[in-house]
Amino acid sequence: MNQAQISLIFPTFERPEEVIYNLEWFRENITASYEVFILDNSLRPMSFSFRENEHYIFLDQNMGTASRNIGIERATAPLCLLLDDDSHPFPGVVEKLIEYEKQAPENIAGFISEIHNPDGGREASLLPTVFHGAGVAFRTDIFHKEKLAYPQNFCFYGEEYRLSLDIYKAAYRLEDIAGFKVMHRRSDVGRDLNKIFYYLGRNNRIIWEDAVPLEYREQVLYDSQRRYELTANKEKVAAAFEQGISEELCTNEKHFMNCIDFEDFALLSKLRDTHFENNTALFCGTGKFPTLWADNLKARDIKVIFADFNPGLIGQTFGDHTVLSPDELLHCEGTYISWHNSLLEQKRWSSFLGNTTLLSSGVS
Repeated sequence: MNQAQISLIFPTFERPEEVIYNLEWFRENITASYEVFILDNSLRPMSFSFRENEHYIFLDQNMGTASRNIGIERATAPLCLLLDDDSHPFPGVVEKLIEYEKQAPENIAGFISEIHNPDGGREASLLPTVFHGAGVAFRTDIFHKEKLAYPQNFCFYGEEYRLSLDIYKAAYRLEDIAGFKVMHRRSDVGRDLNKIFYYLGRNNRIIWEDAVPLEYREQVLYDSQRRYELTANKEKVAAAFEQGISEELCTNEKHFMNCIDFEDFALLSKLRDTHFENNTALFCGTGKFPTLWADNLKARDIKVIFADFNPGLIGQTFGDHTVLSPDELLHCEGTYISWHNSLLEQKRWSSFLGNTTLLSSGVS
């Protein structure tokens, strides 16, 4: 076989039909030379006729998302495309990624995708500095050199934030690429809201307690847990979330970032460079760190107002700030910003506000 130009990597757990769908899609739609690593966390191995470039690895244990590390370690191509077992790139995307990686800036460790759903919907992370796990491409040599990896003790949920933080800590950045589109078929097989919110509560504590500089840690923990608390209440899984945030942790993994890298990651550095009309910041979307951003602006005598499309957040409080509805925000005067959101949310706010001036730009 020719040297692989890209390594496709995805874990799976008890969903052989999704694995087969992916492999058949790759075979029919990718023209570049590629290799595949399937990391099977299932209870029993699957039976399928794999090709020479399709490396099926039965783990005989459930390693969760950390199983992706095995694929990255064994990858031989310059670029790794990380997927879920129920996601695949759009036609032509792999070939464009291969060409783009050759001329991308040296400090870019990975490339963030747009995540689409079969019904025409889209998915997004809460920060433009964080990738979505269903589709991201990483430069293999940087991961090998810097020993970057998915966290071993997460099982699932929150690993994107932890790995994104580690990328920033290593002085690398992530970049959005126009046209990098991934279809997330989003199988509901094996999804359990109680389990999901347990891990969201537990893993977020690990992320922020182990990585964030001390001066920001308490506020970051509050902002993150407050958002999930409100969502867990709405979904009626509050008990599972409470169990996650109250569980005694002993991770022995301390990766504290320096303040400069964290401020870039959390967008504080960009916030300091932004001018606000009428000394008022109108946040279009609550985002990930509302009180952290608000206190930073308060120190500059800038008033802060938050609004959100999420009905579970409207009318709720983050610290001293009550979240408004989008319609209520229209009656406020100041500078509208949305760059603290994913590109998907930025586009949604831009469409809603129409001709209103909106500060919305991607972060690389």
